[in-house]
Amino acid sequence: MKFEYLHISDRDKHLSRLVHPIFIEDIHENLKNCANFIKFINMHKGVKTWFIFSDYCLDDKEKPNNVMTFTILALKNQAEFNLIGKVINALQKTDIKKSKIINPQFLEFISRLPIFNISFILPDKSNFIKPYLIDEIEFFKIRFKSLENFYSRMLSFPVQEKYYIDCIKDFQYIQKKFESKSISLYLYRNIEILNSAVSTIFTLISSVDPNTDYNLTWVSDRDSMLTFEKSNLSAPLIFSMISASFYSLSKSNNQLAFYDHKSAGTPDLDHFNRIPDMIAGTLADMSKTAVSKEKFLTVLKLYLVNQRQNHIVKFHFESDKYGLNTLILSKK
Repeated sequence: MKFEYLHISDRDKHLSRLVHPIFIEDIHENLKNCANFIKFINMHKGVKTWFIFSDYCLDDKEKPNNVMTFTILALKNQAEFNLIGKVINALQKTDIKKSKIINPQFLEFISRLPIFNISFILPDKSNFIKPYLIDEIEFFKIRFKSLENFYSRMLSFPVQEKYYIDCIKDFQYIQKKFESKSISLYLYRNIEILNSAVSTIFTLISSVDPNTDYNLTWVSDRDSMLTFEKSNLSAPLIFSMISASFYSLSKSNNQLAFYDHKSAGTPDLDHFNRIPDMIAGTLADMSKTAVSKEKFLTVLKLYLVNQRQNHIVKFHFESDKYGLNTLILSKK
């Protein structure tokens, strides 16, 4: 993946290409150099259908960490998908917050699945712009203008003209939000991190075999990052952001799909999201020396020490320490 650093004052260049936060390169380099993740992708490179299930534990004042977790599933066929779902439902009926214990058989079962988990531990504010002494509002204005322009360029492909026009209107609407003096940027920061993670994971999967046409689906747990400005946008903003990032970085024709939670009831695929929910909940609770409940210790000792299926990364957005470092959990 090739990146070019553009100064924020060089507006003409920004208007002619898609701008990304600088840390997307750090995510790409970290995951590309994760031997277990690359081994996992190569092991299943003949599989055409891939899912990312994601869950989050963010801004919980009672937890020491903010966490995003992504569970990647390589799926051979629909029958396998249905069977995995049934077993998960049987072994672990609720998410970690509602569970007094985590069934060890559930952990044993998922350790045998074709999955890999990537978790990001985030700083409290997640202000990835501050160390560069750049006005954050100005960055987001340019970022969303570049997204608008990306879809404007796509209008030369009339097959999806209605979709592109809707995306353009959505990004125009968002840009107006940055004119407010009281705007909170916390959600925008998390959306950028989420976009960078999902688009990078899909890009790395696609790069393993350029001759394979992959079907790539992202299934997120319900979160404000999906429902953000829902009544004013044609679709969740994060969907069109991931599409733009993926197709600008991967140069592939692979099909992206997004699971949109339409109803207020329990999501159809909620049982699959119990895997990243369990991991994110445990890592959010973990301090340097302890966890608050036995169920979190069970997950740590019986599952998260398994590096074959787990990769944990900590973000740093300070001027003297910027980037990512990998955390290794091990049994004492």
